[in-house]
Amino acid sequence: MMNNASLDACYALRKQEVKNTIRDLYNNDNKIGKPIDIGELSFSTLVCAIQNMLWGEALELKEKGTTNLRAGLKFKLAELMVLAGTPNISDVFPMLSWLDIQELMQHPQVMKKVQEELAQVVGMDSCVEEFHLSRLMYLDAVVKETFRLHPAVPLLLPRRASESGNIGGYTIPKDTTLMLNVWAIHRDPHLWDNPLEFRPERFLNVGIESKFDYSGNNFQYLPFGSGRRMCAGIPLAERMLMFVLASLLHSFEWELPTGTKLNLSEKFGIVIKKKEPLVAIPTPRLSNSELYH
Repeated sequence: MMNNASLDACYALRKQEVKNTIRDLYNNDNKIGKPIDIGELSFSTLVCAIQNMLWGEALELKEKGTTNLRAGLKFKLAELMVLAGTPNISDVFPMLSWLDIQELMQHPQVMKKVQEELAQVVGMDSCVEEFHLSRLMYLDAVVKETFRLHPAVPLLLPRRASESGNIGGYTIPKDTTLMLNVWAIHRDPHLWDNPLEFRPERFLNVGIESKFDYSGNNFQYLPFGSGRRMCAGIPLAERMLMFVLASLLHSFEWELPTGTKLNLSEKFGIVIKKKEPLVAIPTPRLSNSELYH
């Protein structure tokens, strides 16, 4: 399911779920002009897309007393996973655990650049398609910079020393459990210029785009690990994250509710998440209403 041929073959199924989300946002009077939990919205879209790829259709789960079939999806799926003893989807695809535009909400000039790029590459009379993604260089840089500052798995998965060795003057006995702190590596001033500054442009220099990817070959940037134990879902997650994010940003303007301030604090665990969900108000951005149907 994770090879490129399979992912290409399933594109129509993923696209349908993204279109459903855009349509639901536009058509539902309870959503336009009202605050939306972007993490919840993105999560339900991603889960439906994965279900569609696995079974050919998304499960129609509904909370009692609501007409929105997707409203209770996250709750029901999480409940099912607990009963089944399986991990949360963000543990399988940690890249999807931080699918917010909260960095963009904090930096309106960056948001403007992203939407200008979308207007140029996609066009204001078209919807985002996966073939556009490779040309969205600035959005890609924004995502990479977000994962630099907020790696989804800050300590990666534990490793075990297969033999004794010496690291930084410390003796590491054989069979020692090792934790790799990529959160600290990504903020190391010896490796990064002004490491605490959110600056996507650092990933746009010539040659940089091939040096800093999610393959784990550059130990300066390891948001999803390296080697045999790196995240297996990266090929799908990278496509879905960029596709969903680009679609939401191209189709709608987003602003914080009046009087609301961003809370960037994090909730640490095996997979890092925002302590408080990002809530924002969407406003249709495209002039042709047919694009929302």
